[in-house]
Amino acid sequence: MQSIGVSLPVQEELTAPQYIELARAAEEEGAHTVFVGEIAGVECFAALGMLAGATTSIRLASGVISIYTRSPALTAMGFATVASLAPGRVAAGLGTGSHVVVRDWHGGELSRPRTRMREFIAAFRQAVSGHRVNHAGATLTVSDFRLRIPREGDAIPVLMGSFNAPMLRLAGAIADGVILSFCPLDEVPGRVAEVRAGAAEAGRDPDELEIALYMSAYAGDELDAALERFRRLVLQYAVQPTHRAGFAESIPELDRAASLWHSGDRRQAAALIPDEAVLRLCPIGSPANVAARLEATRDLGVTLPVLAPQSLSSGDVQTPLATIRAVAAAGRAAGKTP
Repeated sequence: MQSIGVSLPVQEELTAPQYIELARAAEEEGAHTVFVGEIAGVECFAALGMLAGATTSIRLASGVISIYTRSPALTAMGFATVASLAPGRVAAGLGTGSHVVVRDWHGGELSRPRTRMREFIAAFRQAVSGHRVNHAGATLTVSDFRLRIPREGDAIPVLMGSFNAPMLRLAGAIADGVILSFCPLDEVPGRVAEVRAGAAEAGRDPDELEIALYMSAYAGDELDAALERFRRLVLQYAVQPTHRAGFAESIPELDRAASLWHSGDRRQAAALIPDEAVLRLCPIGSPANVAARLEATRDLGVTLPVLAPQSLSSGDVQTPLATIRAVAAAGRAAGKTP
């Protein structure tokens, strides 16, 4: 297949050496980018730094980190540090995060997300370029900061993780691209259209934007186990108020499921996620099926399909590793270049 991205699992209790193993496999299979997310496991910049030293050509991107848990200055310091190890192959994936991450775990307030994103990206870009930053906005303030890490080469591209229409349009207006996720094939054109419309409204060329799309996937024979694992994965994201709009068409009883989830009845909440919804959102099954789903997104406006392989149990690196290898092999067998 044409070059794809690979997103490393972030909820599987994997270790730093296991992340290195997965990233090296992605690079060996010809992947364009490896994305490193951040929830409650491996810290993003530590992971990006170790991957910069463990790889030679693959692009390294966060995918995504919250704009509420770090300041623009600290974020610029982190990306500049990684870029000094891996010049020209770093990208910044930024998103809001959820109320659980921002409020419950970090003591912040997830408010005015579009304003915050606009101000954060402006301050971050100024900081990471080496300019002195003085920004007094509605949601954040930076006074007299200047980065002290020399950096050469092109600017670090900013990719916005976005679920709902207003944030998709904002991504088109101010970012270098967007990261979509949990998006069925029939919904891809509509979300891409929102991004492109945002770019056009801002006087930008929509064709210059990168459109990345995560597909959480499993390639293998343990279909029942995979279906249950992915049902819970989908639910964990779908019940978040910041993400819910992106799942509404796939899960008819989402509001009820969210209510049960937040009341602590996780089992009943999961029972409201039908198999069809899971399979609509996540390719599960043969490597050829997964590879074909990824490839199909290109005709729908996606410029970088991203394989997000998942484990079937905590600490299991072999399952996502096997998915990376098998999907790459299936792409080659289909007559595409890796």
